[in-house]
Amino acid sequence: MAKNIAKFVSGNVSPRFEHDCDKCKFLGILDGNDLYSCVEGNMGRKTYIVRDGNDGPEYRSMPAEAVRHFPDGIAYKLAEILDNKSDNKPNRYVTIPIGGEEIKY
Repeated sequence: MAKNIAKFVSGNVSPRFEHDCDKCKFLGILDGNDLYSCVEGNMGRKTYIVRDGNDGPEYRSMPAEAVRHFPDGIAYKLAEILDNKSDNKPNRYVTIPIGGEEIKY
């Protein structure tokens, strides 16, 4: 059972923060943080990134294979879901209680 709900706020958004890897795929924004997936670096394995500022070190990342084993309700899980959606366009989401248009993560 999902612990958080990502409620759609607005569509077709751009990243809030600078990100210096042009190989990364921007997935959207959750609670003000930019979400990305990337296959560069990490020896060619997919990584999910949560960026929370413009400075180089203002991000967190996790290998995709580790995210599969994480509990529901964390930003990496939403990044994984958005990355695997065939029709994904970058959207803005906020974490809310259950209700409205949502993606359980």
